[in-house]
Amino acid sequence: MQKQPLLIGSTLFTIGLLSTHLSLTRLEATAADNGHLEDILLDTLPTIYTGGLLLWGPLLFILLFCWYLYHHKSKFALSLTALGLLFTVRALFLILTPFGRHPDQYWPQEEGLLHLLTYNGFDFFFSGHTALPYLMALIAWQSLALRLIFLCGSAAMGLGTLLEHTHYSIDVAAAPFMTFCVFVIAQRIQSYVEER
Repeated sequence: MQKQPLLIGSTLFTIGLLSTHLSLTRLEATAADNGHLEDILLDTLPTIYTGGLLLWGPLLFILLFCWYLYHHKSKFALSLTALGLLFTVRALFLILTPFGRHPDQYWPQEEGLLHLLTYNGFDFFFSGHTALPYLMALIAWQSLALRLIFLCGSAAMGLGTLLEHTHYSIDVAAAPFMTFCVFVIAQRIQSYVEER
């Protein structure tokens, strides 16, 4: 594995994590005063708790993806680059769309590290719960089994966020499109770095 693609990927991943943290901190301070948006799906669907799907699902996908990367080390630099870009692009869009919570949003009572990582309440556009397993499917596309698991997981996360009213409909619908664009850009960055 070449060091330069890994360095680029690690740098973008770190930037992505930092920009996400900064945007969420800003949103927490400002978005509480913003009103919620009307949403035809959320206004129609009852609020249903999905039994920890949104809390434990991402952790399961991350563990499964780490197992995949352990067996496909050549995908590691691309994965870091794509994740870093996804986090950075999402952080930028979060700041551009400071909506308030939907009034029927499910809000978990438990606190802790997983709660802090998966629920903020103000990070809407676009759904990270939907985008992350979709990105994992794109990276692991050669494995039919993992592709199907991650694509079904992305759909389940999207449905779960809608049922819990933790995302607006557009947040879930836009996530695959945004994620695909990020993936294509990450591939081009890695190709460019490897050719140099």
